[in-house]
Amino acid sequence: MARISRRAMIVAAPLIALAAHAALKARGKAASAHLYIGTYTHDMGPGGKADGIYVAEWDAMAGTLTPLRRDIETMDPSFLAVSPSGNVLYAVNETEKSPAKDGSLGGTVTAFRRDPVSGALAQRNVVPSGGSDPCHITVDRSGRNVFVANYSSGTVASFRATKRGLTGPVSRIAFHGHGPNADRQEAPHTHGVTLSPDERFLLVNDLGIDRIMVFHVDLASGALTDTGTPFQARPGSGPRHSLFHPNGKWVYCVNELMSTIDVLQWNAETGELKLMSEARVRSPQFAGAAKAAQAVIDRAGRYLYASDRGDDVLVVFRIDASTGELSLLQRLPSGGRTPRDFTLDPSERWLVAANQDSQNIVVFARDPRTGRLTATGRTYPLGAPVAVLFVGA
Repeated sequence: MARISRRAMIVAAPLIALAAHAALKARGKAASAHLYIGTYTHDMGPGGKADGIYVAEWDAMAGTLTPLRRDIETMDPSFLAVSPSGNVLYAVNETEKSPAKDGSLGGTVTAFRRDPVSGALAQRNVVPSGGSDPCHITVDRSGRNVFVANYSSGTVASFRATKRGLTGPVSRIAFHGHGPNADRQEAPHTHGVTLSPDERFLLVNDLGIDRIMVFHVDLASGALTDTGTPFQARPGSGPRHSLFHPNGKWVYCVNELMSTIDVLQWNAETGELKLMSEARVRSPQFAGAAKAAQAVIDRAGRYLYASDRGDDVLVVFRIDASTGELSLLQRLPSGGRTPRDFTLDPSERWLVAANQDSQNIVVFARDPRTGRLTATGRTYPLGAPVAVLFVGA
């Protein structure tokens, strides 16, 4: 057998990788992931509307999507989650009135079977969400417990996952009170559910009463028990979503109404949160309403990304490895209006944003070393996109 020089191998390696990628695509195998997009299906005025959950194949080498296609029709799927196996996808149906024939009030949650090769969805079942306008959902690592935040009713609910779909609510807890913002905090508005790294606790953000409630989770049943140690955020801040740093020591809370991010110390033994510092998402020069929406941290825990729907920006923060404190690295246009949701792709070389009111999906290149984003100019039209979720390699 002829010997191949080291230099020739180095030169040939990229060509071999490209050939392998092309071969996988030619054989119809998943060379990368599927991107699922949840939309608003009721008339959103300038944001238009769509018809359910859309899907596209994602090419992680080129940072491109195949043409978006509607995969399945379902009412207002405003947030999505997937089981650890990747075989079940869940959507909250953000409605005040369920599609049930009896006209019962409340939103719903829908479970779908997912084909891992084609990405196609098939409905399993639909259950009441335990409140009105469900807006956030998460699944534990076992895939057996599902948790939902219901915005308008100010409730949190837990569910069990079975082979036939979801059960009815195992626990349903209602919150009480209001905040100082008369327009947005006249009542509780539950907006986020986040499991702790060990899944012993569930953090529940309530925008209306400026609190993060903390519950013990019984993983065997899905039942929730209040720890009695809520975190009281700054009055009028509107805690929307929380996420844990990969080190499990810090929690980052996006405050919608003040467009800030609280950096919190997490006590994994007691489930208590303590404020350490705060960072501003929107520009100090922006005079409009604050509407911070989403945040994502890279797997290495070096950078945090956030969006604000008031001035339509994506913001990049560097995370201090010792303190967890955020320092501003970059602020750039989101490529449209109202960046409600965004996510990093599985390779973390790209960021994909859903701009609700400009009706488009936009791709940004990401430098994993510096954390900075660069606009690619690639945009995909779609009515009222409000949730994006990658599933796959």
